[in-house]
Amino acid sequence: MRKMISIVVTCLCMALLTACSSEQATPEGTVTKAIKYLMEKDYQGYADLIQFKNADQLTKEQLEAKKTQVIAILQDKYTKQVESKGGIKSFDVQPAEIDGEQAKVKATITYNNDETKDQNFDLVKIDDKWMLDAGK
Repeated sequence: MRKMISIVVTCLCMALLTACSSEQATPEGTVTKAIKYLMEKDYQGYADLIQFKNADQLTKEQLEAKKTQVIAILQDKYTKQVESKGGIKSFDVQPAEIDGEQAKVKATITYNNDETKDQNFDLVKIDDKWMLDAGK
Protein backbone atom coordinates (compact mmCIF):
# COMPACT_ATOMS: atom_id res chain seq x y z
CA MET A 1 0.00 0.00 0.00
CA ARG A 2 2.82 2.42 0.89
CA LYS A 3 4.50 1.70 -2.41
CA MET A 4 1.28 2.46 -4.30
CA ILE A 5 0.86 5.80 -2.48
CA SER A 6 4.47 6.67 -3.19
CA ILE A 7 3.99 5.92 -6.91
CA VAL A 8 0.81 8.02 -7.07
CA VAL A 9 2.46 10.97 -5.30
CA THR A 10 5.48 10.75 -7.62
CA CYS A 11 3.24 10.70 -10.70
CA LEU A 12 1.26 13.71 -9.47
CA CYS A 13 4.46 15.67 -8.81
CA MET A 14 5.77 14.84 -12.27
CA ALA A 15 2.49 15.90 -13.87
CA LEU A 16 2.54 19.22 -12.00
CA LEU A 17 6.14 19.90 -12.98
CA THR A 18 5.39 19.12 -16.61
CA ALA A 19 2.33 21.37 -16.61
CA CYS A 20 4.25 24.27 -15.06
CA SER A 21 7.18 24.04 -17.42
CA SER A 22 5.00 23.70 -20.51
CA GLU A 23 3.18 26.99 -19.83
CA GLN A 24 6.05 28.87 -21.47
CA ALA A 25 6.07 26.53 -24.48
CA THR A 26 3.74 28.93 -26.31
CA PRO A 27 3.49 32.72 -26.36
CA GLU A 28 -0.13 32.47 -25.20
CA GLY A 29 0.94 30.30 -22.26
CA THR A 30 3.52 32.84 -21.17
CA VAL A 31 1.02 35.72 -21.37
CA THR A 32 -1.55 33.68 -19.44
CA LYS A 33 1.05 32.95 -16.77
CA ALA A 34 2.08 36.63 -16.64
CA ILE A 35 -1.49 37.85 -16.15
CA LYS A 36 -2.11 35.23 -13.46
CA TYR A 37 1.00 36.46 -11.64
CA LEU A 38 -0.37 40.02 -11.81
CA MET A 39 -3.75 38.88 -10.49
CA GLU A 40 -2.03 37.12 -7.60
CA LYS A 41 0.28 40.12 -7.02
CA ASP A 42 3.24 37.77 -7.55
CA TYR A 43 5.39 40.47 -9.07
CA GLN A 44 8.58 38.45 -8.65
CA GLY A 45 7.02 35.70 -10.77
CA TYR A 46 6.07 38.27 -13.38
CA ALA A 47 9.57 39.79 -13.38
CA ASP A 48 11.07 36.32 -13.86
CA LEU A 49 9.16 36.06 -17.18
CA ILE A 50 10.90 39.15 -18.60
CA GLN A 51 13.80 38.97 -21.04
CA PHE A 52 15.74 42.19 -20.59
CA LYS A 53 17.75 43.80 -23.38
CA ASN A 54 21.29 42.39 -23.47
CA ALA A 55 20.48 40.13 -20.50
CA ASP A 56 23.31 37.80 -21.47
CA GLN A 57 25.77 40.67 -20.92
CA LEU A 58 24.45 41.63 -17.48
CA THR A 59 25.83 40.34 -14.21
CA LYS A 60 23.47 38.48 -11.92
CA GLU A 61 23.34 41.55 -9.68
CA GLN A 62 22.47 43.87 -12.59
CA LEU A 63 19.72 41.52 -13.73
CA GLU A 64 18.29 41.32 -10.22
CA ALA A 65 18.40 45.14 -9.99
CA LYS A 66 16.34 45.40 -13.18
CA LYS A 67 13.82 42.90 -11.81
CA THR A 68 13.65 44.85 -8.54
CA GLN A 69 12.82 48.02 -10.52
CA VAL A 70 10.00 46.23 -12.35
CA ILE A 71 8.63 44.87 -9.08
CA ALA A 72 8.69 48.34 -7.49
CA ILE A 73 6.81 49.86 -10.42
CA LEU A 74 4.21 47.09 -10.35
CA GLN A 75 3.74 47.39 -6.59
CA ASP A 76 3.33 51.14 -6.79
CA LYS A 77 1.58 52.13 -10.00
CA TYR A 78 0.05 48.90 -11.33
CA THR A 79 -1.49 47.85 -8.03
CA LYS A 80 -3.12 51.27 -7.55
CA GLN A 81 -4.45 51.26 -11.11
CA VAL A 82 -5.96 47.78 -10.83
CA GLU A 83 -7.35 48.33 -7.34
CA SER A 84 -9.09 51.51 -8.51
CA LYS A 85 -11.03 49.27 -10.93
CA GLY A 86 -11.87 46.67 -8.29
CA GLY A 87 -9.24 44.16 -9.44
CA ILE A 88 -9.13 41.87 -12.45
CA LYS A 89 -12.28 39.84 -13.02
CA SER A 90 -11.13 37.86 -16.05
CA PHE A 91 -8.94 37.92 -19.13
CA ASP A 92 -8.91 36.51 -22.64
CA VAL A 93 -5.66 35.77 -24.47
CA GLN A 94 -5.85 35.87 -28.28
CA PRO A 95 -3.81 33.60 -30.58
CA ALA A 96 -0.23 34.76 -31.08
CA GLU A 97 1.22 36.25 -34.23
CA ILE A 98 4.55 34.42 -34.45
CA ASP A 99 7.44 35.52 -36.66
CA GLY A 100 10.40 33.23 -36.03
CA GLU A 101 11.71 33.86 -32.52
CA GLN A 102 9.40 36.87 -31.98
CA ALA A 103 5.69 36.92 -31.16
CA LYS A 104 2.91 39.37 -30.40
CA VAL A 105 -0.04 38.47 -28.22
CA LYS A 106 -3.11 40.56 -27.44
CA ALA A 107 -5.04 40.02 -24.23
CA THR A 108 -8.30 41.61 -23.18
CA ILE A 109 -8.49 42.23 -19.45
CA THR A 110 -11.87 42.73 -17.78
CA TYR A 111 -11.88 44.48 -14.42
CA ASN A 112 -14.44 44.05 -11.66
CA ASN A 113 -15.96 47.43 -12.58
CA ASP A 114 -16.66 45.86 -16.04
CA GLU A 115 -14.13 48.12 -17.75
CA THR A 116 -12.03 46.31 -20.34
CA LYS A 117 -8.55 47.01 -21.62
CA ASP A 118 -6.62 45.50 -24.52
CA GLN A 119 -3.01 44.83 -23.62
CA ASN A 120 -0.38 43.93 -26.22
CA PHE A 121 2.58 41.76 -25.27
CA ASP A 122 5.81 41.35 -27.24
CA LEU A 123 7.60 38.08 -26.66
CA VAL A 124 10.90 36.52 -27.62
CA LYS A 125 11.85 32.85 -27.64
CA ILE A 126 14.92 32.07 -25.52
CA ASP A 127 16.09 28.47 -25.00
CA ASP A 128 12.72 27.08 -26.16
CA LYS A 129 10.81 29.28 -23.68
CA TRP A 130 8.72 32.31 -24.60
CA MET A 131 9.62 35.34 -22.50
CA LEU A 132 8.13 38.83 -22.24
CA ASP A 133 10.38 41.04 -24.35
CA ALA A 134 11.69 44.15 -22.61
CA GLY A 135 14.39 44.68 -25.21
CA LYS A 136 12.92 47.67 -26.99
